[in-house]
Amino acid sequence: MSGDPGEEYWMKELAAGTNREYIYKYFIQEAKRLNARNEDFDLQKLFDTDDEGRRVLYCMPESIGDIFMSTSLFKSIKKLYPDKNLYVATKPEYFEVLAANKYVHKVIPYIDSYMKDELRMTGQQNHKGYVDVLYLPFYGTQRIINYLSKDKIDIELNE
Repeated sequence: MSGDPGEEYWMKELAAGTNREYIYKYFIQEAKRLNARNEDFDLQKLFDTDDEGRRVLYCMPESIGDIFMSTSLFKSIKKLYPDKNLYVATKPEYFEVLAANKYVHKVIPYIDSYMKDELRMTGQQNHKGYVDVLYLPFYGTQRIINYLSKDKIDIELNE
């Protein structure tokens, strides 16, 4: 056993003869319940209350290397938007990489179901949105295959 009480419980249930279909349906129902609870999440709580209309959100949910490389952009973003607060959204396990960055106002958890939706984040129709500027650079590098080739490609770095 792994030492996880939940896993131990369900392994005992299986060993006792509990119907696998019942367990499967239980997990589906529980996932739906948790998803519904997440829909009620108030995204506004992640942002400071005193900077509405002055927010830039940079999203890089994963890959410690991508997050570290992203830090080189923050000075330019702050220069471009000097009166706005730069928020960075990522997974909590990467918060430390950004903790001491002087250009970052606040590091917040990345929530995929909200933050990849540009219209929700920046506003549409009667919804004012949460941020004024939204950067989603991970989409081109982590979610979309944007370059494939069967041929050998030689690329040189010009100095």
